[in-house]
Amino acid sequence: MHVLSAEDAEHDARRAVAHNILSTSSGSSSTRNGAVIEHRSFATNALTRSRSQVLPVKARVLRLASRAFNACIAEILFTLVADGYPHDIYKTGDLVHHAPQLDGFLLYHGRKDAQVKLRGQRIELGEVEHCIHCRAESTLKTAIVELATADDKPSALVAFLLTAEDGTTGVPNSGDILRSSTPQFQSLVQDVRRSLENQLPSYITPARFLPLSYLPKSLTGKTDRKYLHETAGAFLRRRQTKSPG
Repeated sequence: MHVLSAEDAEHDARRAVAHNILSTSSGSSSTRNGAVIEHRSFATNALTRSRSQVLPVKARVLRLASRAFNACIAEILFTLVADGYPHDIYKTGDLVHHAPQLDGFLLYHGRKDAQVKLRGQRIELGEVEHCIHCRAESTLKTAIVELATADDKPSALVAFLLTAEDGTTGVPNSGDILRSSTPQFQSLVQDVRRSLENQLPSYITPARFLPLSYLPKSLTGKTDRKYLHETAGAFLRRRQTKSPG
């Protein structure tokens, strides 16, 4: 192992070695430290560990560590040294669990990200939110888009808009989260609609734009998207109940 230092600035070709990994500390102590690990040192360590762990040929090892941590080196390279399975496996954002009692079927619980499916089309809600922000950046504080679902009724995209002159944050049940629409808000919605029609397909454009009186926050201080999702569903059910036929 060669410790990075000022002496390494002039490299001596006579003692040149093949380097494998550059490992650095996080720098949380105000001084970032680093070390270059030689290929021969890593290979010796990897072979020893693969034998001790008895990794079989074509082994599949679950990679849990972030690439920001040194632990990912062992998860990736040690597995390949032991002749692990070299191909990539596509990781989806779907949340499922294995059900042995159902002959091995996977039970679907939803997504772990903001992707939704509407009328057979996968939609990234963050993409819609970004387009709204870009069009009304000066007058808009926050835009949250959610998929409103109401039992067996058709789903629809709903955009919650918090303008610059409105409140900031709040917790669920601290008051009516939706405020009355104003002529200024309607003008903003029309402007945003025209912009989205030129940028996005029609099925991605929100069907409804609702004015927020505050942005709901969870106990951890994050935007409470679950509460907004429930609010969108309740709004959709009320409208369908009032609709004739």
